[in-house]
This record gives sequence, C-alpha cells and structure tokens, in this order.
Amino acid sequence: MALSGQQVPLDPAGAMSADALPWPRWRRWLPWLAIGWLALEIGYVLALPLAVQVRPVPDDSFFYLQIALRWHETGLFSFDGFDESYGFQPLWQLVTIGVAAVFDTRPGLLSAMQVLCALVHVATGWQLLRLGERAFGPIAGLVAGAFWTLNPAVMIWCLGLKENGLYALLFVVALRETLACLQVAPSRARLLRLGLWLGLMVFTRVNALMPAGLLLALVTFAARQVGYRERLMRGAIVLAVAVAVAAPWYGFAWFRFGSAMPTSGAWKLFQMRAHVEHGLQLSWLGLDHGLHALKEWPGYLWFLVGHGYGLVRPVLVAGAGLGLLAALAAPLRRAQSVVTADGKSRWPARLVGLTLLIAALGSSFANQLVLPKFLGYCDWYAVPEFLAVAVLAGVAAAALAAWLRSLFGWLVLVVAVAAVGWFVPPKLGLLARHEHDLFTRPPRHIQLLEVGLWARNTLADSAVAGIWDPGIVAYFAGKRFVSLDPLMNSLAYQQGLQKDPIGTTYALLKDRGIAYMFGVAEKVDGLYRYANLLPDSFDVLWVPYPDTPTGFSEVQAMHYVVVQPRDGFGPPSLRPSDFPCGVIYPNDSARRRVITTDRDRLVAGVPAADALRLWFEVPAGGSPLELLAGDRIVATFGPGEAGFRAIDTRGERGARLTLRWPDGDPATIVSQAHVADLEW
Repeated sequence: MALSGQQVPLDPAGAMSADALPWPRWRRWLPWLAIGWLALEIGYVLALPLAVQVRPVPDDSFFYLQIALRWHETGLFSFDGFDESYGFQPLWQLVTIGVAAVFDTRPGLLSAMQVLCALVHVATGWQLLRLGERAFGPIAGLVAGAFWTLNPAVMIWCLGLKENGLYALLFVVALRETLACLQVAPSRARLLRLGLWLGLMVFTRVNALMPAGLLLALVTFAARQVGYRERLMRGAIVLAVAVAVAAPWYGFAWFRFGSAMPTSGAWKLFQMRAHVEHGLQLSWLGLDHGLHALKEWPGYLWFLVGHGYGLVRPVLVAGAGLGLLAALAAPLRRAQSVVTADGKSRWPARLVGLTLLIAALGSSFANQLVLPKFLGYCDWYAVPEFLAVAVLAGVAAAALAAWLRSLFGWLVLVVAVAAVGWFVPPKLGLLARHEHDLFTRPPRHIQLLEVGLWARNTLADSAVAGIWDPGIVAYFAGKRFVSLDPLMNSLAYQQGLQKDPIGTTYALLKDRGIAYMFGVAEKVDGLYRYANLLPDSFDVLWVPYPDTPTGFSEVQAMHYVVVQPRDGFGPPSLRPSDFPCGVIYPNDSARRRVITTDRDRLVAGVPAADALRLWFEVPAGGSPLELLAGDRIVATFGPGEAGFRAIDTRGERGARLTLRWPDGDPATIVSQAHVADLEW
C-alpha cells in the first residue's frame, strides 16, 4: 500500500530525509488538522461539568490563579492579601497574572487558563513534529507529534494549569534551535534566539538548569567544523542572553523573598533531607544515598512511562526493541554511515536526540535522589522524560518504516483504526473515560470543590480562615483564606515551623484573627487530629464525609474537616444550620449529631444535581428507601441496609430527584444526604 509514487531517499539509520517528504500534499493539511484538534480540545474541556474539569487538576495549580487575582487587588505576590508568598514557579505565575488582567473573574480566569493550556499542549505537539521531521524524517516527526497531542494522559497532564506545559514547549523549541545551530553555521540572530529559549526555560522552572546547560554545552563544543574561539564565542552569546532573561527574577526573589529558589522547593528539600538522614539513616547526597536512589530509579522510570503513556506501554517497549534492531541493522545494509542520502550530516540530529535522552535520565535521577516522597503525585516534574518518550517513539517508528517499507501503509491503517477506537469514545469522551467513576470513588478534589463552593455561599465576607491544601477550596470560595501550608508560604514562616511548629502556627492564627481552619485531619481511635494544633485546643465543627476518607493517603484515614480554635482568634460567624451535610462536633460525643439538611431537601425533591451522596440506615423490618428521578426509581435501599452510597445523577438532569419511603415515616429513618450542586 504505497503512500506516494515517488522514490524517497533514506538515511542509513532508516530515517527518511527531512527534505523529501513522502506525502507533500497531505502534509499541507497538518497545520489545519492541528488547529482543528485544538478547537475540539478547547470546546470539549470547557463543556465538561465543573467537577470533571477540576478532578485531574493538582490543588497547587489554583495557588497560581489565587495569587494572580490577589496581585491585581493588592500589588503583592500574595495568597491571602496579607503576606507575600514565593511558593510558585516564576514565569508561569507572571503569565497567569497577565491573563488575569483580562479575565478578572474566577470563572473567567479558570476557563482562560484552560484555553491557554490547551494551546500550549497542541503547540508542543506541533513543535515535536517539526523537531522530529528535521532531525529524523517526517515519519518520526508525525509519530512524535501524535504521541504527544493525541494521548489523553499527556493532554490531561498539560491541562493541569501548571508550568509543566510551558516548560515542555520551551524545551522543544530550544531543541529545534540547537539542531539548527549545529546543522549550519548559526547567525547572530539564531544564537540570540537560542539564549532566549534557554533563559525562559530556567525562568519557568529552576531545575531546568540541567537541560539548559546541556544544550548550551552542545552548541558550544559540538560544532567540529569551526575553531575553539568561534565555539566559545557562540556559547558566550547564548549564555549572556540566557542570563539576561532569567537572572533578574532570581535576583529580585533573593532580595524580596529571601530565597532565589521557590519556597515550595526549599521546604521539600528540607523535608527530604530529614527523611534521608533520620529515616533512612543515610548521608544526604552521599555515596550511600546515591546508591539507594539508583536502586529505586528503574521503578520510577517505569512508573513515569506508565503514567504518561500507560495506554501503549507494551507497544512502546516492543516498538523500541524493534526500532533499535532496525537502526542497528541499517548501517549493515548501506555503505553510507555518516551522511544522509541528501548529503547532510546525521551527527547533529543524533547529538540533539542523545542530549534529550541524557536530560530525561539526568532529571529523573535527580528527582529520585532528592524528592522521592513527592514523585507519586508530582508528575509535572517529568517534562524531559515525557518529551523523550515521544521523540524516541518517533525515531523507532521511522526506523521500522524504513525496514518494513512494503508494510508501512498497513501499519498506518492499523494504528489509525486503533486510535479511532480509543480517542473517540462512544458516550462520555476521553477525559470522562479516565474519570468514569468520578462520583463514586473517594471524593479527593471533588470534596474540596464542594467545600469551596459551600464556603463561597456561606462564609461571611469578613471572616478569615486558615487552610491546608489551600488551592481549590480558597479559589472557589473567593473569601479571605490564609495558607498554613509551608509549601505555599514565606521563607520566614518555614523557618519558624522548623524551630517551633506549634508556636508558629498559633502566632499566625492570632496575628491574622483566624476564626476557622479548613484542611485534612487524621482520624485516630475515632477522633480527629489537625496538623500543628494541640489536641484539646479546637473543636471539629464539620466533617462533610464522615464515613468516606479523602483518599489522599493509603495508610492514614484522612478526612477533610472544618475546625474552630477554642481560644477565639477571630469572631465566629458560622451556625450549625449552615452546614449542609456531614457530622457536627464529631470529637464530642455529647454534642455529636448527623446533619440532615440535604436529606430534607431530597424528601421535598430537588430539580437537578451532579451527584447525590447518601449515608443511610434502613432498619431491619422497615420499608425500603427509594430514590426517584421523576417517576422512575433510580436506586432502592432495602431493609437492614446501611452505609455510604454515591450516585452520579448528571444523566438525570431535567427530572426531579426525590427520596421516598413508600410505607414509612421519613423522620424515623437515620439518614444523611448531600446534594452536590456544582454550578458556579
């Protein structure tokens, strides 16, 4: 099945020449296909229910949005409007502030940032296509771009509202610019552009110093056709521009915040050093520490490949093996080994590809060495790693295509059919396929979203609340929340916590007049322990999900709670009737009671809801409890049944939802219900 009647020159490694595209007419449509995919991606994401939009977004991401709005209100990099914070990566925060200047409402800023992230995602895929095309041929570029753009896991990763998407885009553009500098004698303008991209990479994340340094070394020392003086001059130009772009911010941060490194990273390193030295009994960054990290490293790499490309991980492994065989076999079948069929040297492409691979391996090992406790959920660190997988997939595909040229058309057909089968789900779409049990699993971020929306409608505007895991709740509440999370706070606050965590916390509560505290508490022997507060110094006012932990920890029973310090740091404003569901005063058996406000709403009937969460107990020998959508029974709970049930009712919109006891008195039933109205 031929793609074209023309002869296509091949290089000895099996990659097609970048100047001899096998489908010149079809390739002209690629930009339009990319634009069309971007439009579909934006429309699809914005049309999803709010809960589905928020579920895959890290809590930290909303910290950026909160600071952006506060910056326009106060002129400070501040989460709460009181104190300055440096718990963010700088360039992405500045971009978010710029977007907030135009979209200055909370719903508007969220949607605008989702659109921007989708644009960055598709733009990165396009740059991968161009990079692979120029370095290893059109097939490599097409596969690399498709692996990135059409992969649901990578799409979700880029739509997480964090800086990883921007970092990926800048890195690929810098790789392209480096390749161009090695293929032909670079002009002064090209060297200036490369310095700009490298500086912006480091401006985006401080740990981009490693890949940026590798590219700087490559463009400085790999140009064998010129003398050392010229090479050093090129490197000096690139370095000067990169420093001019990135250094001003880090200098400003040092004098303004007391730390050039974001305090989120500083606190993680502090925690990890304590874990290594006192928990593992190893010397920090010593030989024993390095050997321990080396032993754990392969498992982390396998986890990363599965996390970003788990859908095709077996295919990746098989394809990489076959592609390696094809690449090794090609020089044996052709005499040329240094230049391609069109006379261009293969070394620049090989060096750039090797540099990307070294950056991926080096970055992943550095993360395994210094941040292992955070790697299970901080997948936004894995920028070089995810890019390397896409590029290597493209190289393997190009080598296989050259090895099996007669079968390539059939391979394209099989891959296309498989892609359609996955990327066009029959009912809910690719994001919902990843989140098909969104409303029936442990609540996690959905609980935070619901608490935030509740606080928005209930908490007094004058109230000041403290919060851990500060992003989602504070952003959707839109009220005055003070972050107690050291990752998101100032260096001075971190230093105080290191010396005296209890005293530092209480000093902040008193200084800010904090009336309530939101966050996750550990449940031990039926009682709730809130971080950095003495056990008998607070009341747990509300546990929205008393029988269902958040799912944040697989070891500890962690529940989201609202607590009130007994010392009265701020005037109280909440009443027992303000809580829609859950348990009030759970640490005091004399005052503990189940809140049934939403059950009463359901008995009367509610017009619409995204989800219903029921905690019920139907007495043995009693009448069954029925949930109706209109006149249709959606669920039945029989006599003797008890427990927690979550029901996705998005498909019942337009029908009135009602709880009914056919032959009994609702007042005699111990039940609790939460109607999750996630409209914003």
